[in-house]
Amino acid sequence: PGQTGQGVSRSGALDLGALRSANRAVGNPSDMACVESVLGGLSFSCHGSAVIAITGAHTPVTITSASGLQWQASNYQP
Repeated sequence: PGQTGQGVSRSGALDLGALRSANRAVGNPSDMACVESVLGGLSFSCHGSAVIAITGAHTPVTITSASGLQWQASNYQP
């Protein structure tokens, strides 16, 4: 079940509230899969447009554009 064919075992979110909040923020059903990162260090690239929600504990988020311009993500409360 789930993504086992891709090496991802079925488990569940560590922070279920953050999972639901992230999905609501981007217009997904509340139980859709998400990427969960614990203790930071997450880095990824988008090759095109993306809608991203970052939820859970407060942490600084740095965004780097393709041209190398960097800025900090804004914090919002629902």
